[in-house]
Order: sequence, then structure tokens, then C-alpha cells
Amino acid sequence: MTIYLDECQAGCDASDIGFPHVLLCMAVVLQTGAWLYGYHFDKPANTNEYAGALLNFIQRKGGDVANGVRLYGCCHHYNRNTNRKPPAGDAHAAWRAEMQQIAATLGYHGRVSGFDTSIIDPQQGTYIEFHREQGTNRCRIYYKRHEKIAHNVQTIRPQNFAPVGTGNVDTWKPTSAQGAGAGSWISNRSLTTSADLKPGATKWHELDYALRLTTFRAP
Repeated sequence: MTIYLDECQAGCDASDIGFPHVLLCMAVVLQTGAWLYGYHFDKPANTNEYAGALLNFIQRKGGDVANGVRLYGCCHHYNRNTNRKPPAGDAHAAWRAEMQQIAATLGYHGRVSGFDTSIIDPQQGTYIEFHREQGTNRCRIYYKRHEKIAHNVQTIRPQNFAPVGTGNVDTWKPTSAQGAGAGSWISNRSLTTSADLKPGATKWHELDYALRLTTFRAP
């Protein structure tokens, strides 16, 4: 069953993780031999903190980054790096540097892959879903413009808050200062519970891996 991660939420699933409304954010997934661990990164200024939160989440769930086989980071390169639009700079290089930063914080060494959603020119962001492909060290990636997806969000009543660490999705309350690391886990106030095509929308798109997937190796 797919889990869905909104901004500043971490989650794990054996096979499927979805990320709604990736506009300025980045969908990050660490794939191990058995699990997918994801985090919906918000603003780049807090990347160190979010990567540390993801590491903490993985460890609390009994995972080990040493078992990682692929690290993914998918986003709109130019929206995420607004000061990197040509000719001012290279947004693709900025994405690569951020992924290296995440890998270093996690202590991950291996393949790093990503997809630049700017190729589909989304107006309201992109929905991105990762499916772990059994028997391989990769995920299949599906996507659709956010404006063509209907998301169901469940608001959780205070008396029904699940204690942090008891479920497969936790929410991080970040600090405002870069690298401060003083954020904390909080009980989920709301969760996205589904992502379906709106009436009239055509089928899901699967990434053209040969043409659109960028891969390098984190040392």
C-alpha cells in the first residue's frame, strides 16, 4: 500500500512511496535491499537538517544506510534553485551538489539518481511516485502534473494523534536557521491518504530512464 509524504514528512514502505505537490520541494528516497525510506524536503536552506532527520528516521525504524543501493532526489531544478537560472548559474549542478550534501549527511556511498521535472512544465508542482522493482537495485518512477491529480487529505483529530515513532509516517518540525538541527518530530496533524487521476486525465507517465534519469556516484 502506497504511503504519501507531504512537506517535512518522513516515511517508509516496503514497495511504494508517493510525493504530492513537489513544486519548490524535492522528493528524496533511499532504497535499501528491503525498504524505501523517503523524506519530502522543503526549502534548500534546511537541507542539512532534513537529511539529519531522515537519517534519524531510518535508524529509528531499524534501517541501516550501509544497506542502501540507490539514493533518489527528484525536483524541478530551476524552481528549487531560483538563483541558478541561465545565465546566472547551473541549476543541474546545484541539484547535484545538494544530493552530494544529502549523501554525506546520511553516510551513503553509491549511486545517486534524479529526475528534473522542469521538462513537463508543471504549473502547480508534480506528483511523483517510487515503486521498488523487486530483485533489482532501482525504482520505477511515475509522475503526473499536480493539477491533474486529486489528493485526499485526512485531518486527524487531536485525540487520535499517533505517538511519534509508532507508524510509518512521521512529521518533522524544522528550525528556520540553516543547519541548526534543533527541529523535532511531532505527531501528524494531517496525512495524504490517496492520489488519483482527475476525471479526463490520461494514464500515469513512467519516466523515460534512458533519456531523463541522471545518475552519478557519491564517494
